[in-house]
Amino acid sequence: MQEKKPYSLEKTNYYFTRVKDLHAENGQAFITLFARLTKEDGQETESVWVELDEVKWEQAAPKLKMMPNGIQTYLISEEIFEELLRLSSSHHKEMYFLTPLAKMNKFRKLG
Repeated sequence: MQEKKPYSLEKTNYYFTRVKDLHAENGQAFITLFARLTKEDGQETESVWVELDEVKWEQAAPKLKMMPNGIQTYLISEEIFEELLRLSSSHHKEMYFLTPLAKMNKFRKLG
């Protein structure tokens, strides 16, 4: 017999978050990149995919250096979420540069 999940009136929201920050260690500059796909249903938050990378400043692409330091969060549809999740399994480095079609987005500057 299948277990039935309780019916919830809470709508699930889907988010894509990416973060870029610059920091220095022992005189060496680094760029830290973070990306995450998250589901929220009003009661629970589930991180479905998370990736973290660090790049030396002198090895970073000009495009990456020019990106603002901050947290960019996108409220996306379930379809876009599923497509990004699929893409993340084979092209996770590209996730740091994506700007998905979003219902809403917000940016918070770091530093």
